[in-house]
Amino acid sequence: MLVTMSTVVTIKSVKVFENEEFANVALTMGQTVKGFKLNRDTNAMEDADVDTISFSRSALTRQLCDLNDDIALYRATRDRAFGQKEFGIILFGAKLTINRELKAAGEEVNGKALERDCYITTIVGVALSERAVRQLDAACSL
Repeated sequence: MLVTMSTVVTIKSVKVFENEEFANVALTMGQTVKGFKLNRDTNAMEDADVDTISFSRSALTRQLCDLNDDIALYRATRDRAFGQKEFGIILFGAKLTINRELKAAGEEVNGKALERDCYITTIVGVALSERAVRQLDAACSL
């Protein structure tokens, strides 16, 4: 199943979730995109318009650094992974161009078969807010 959608979204909020096993980042957008939502009555995932997408922290960091030299330079100056503060400052108000590819249950992604239909999101463009650019410049100054 190959259905890819490309769209530009504006980031309205960022939330980092981390524990001993994983670190994920949820991005809330000013627009909705096609996705899946849990129907709490049936406990099944259903097609829906969603305003939040999630990434693993490492995948999000890698994609942002590959697309934006200011973010990559800032990452190069840090000893630790980006957390809530860093992602919030960098991404609040950013315009991201994303590709969303629909994958069917059973398809392999990174060597693992998917348990259910889902969208894989790839960031293909980043336009930071002026404030974020100023903050990154200040953080990287000698």
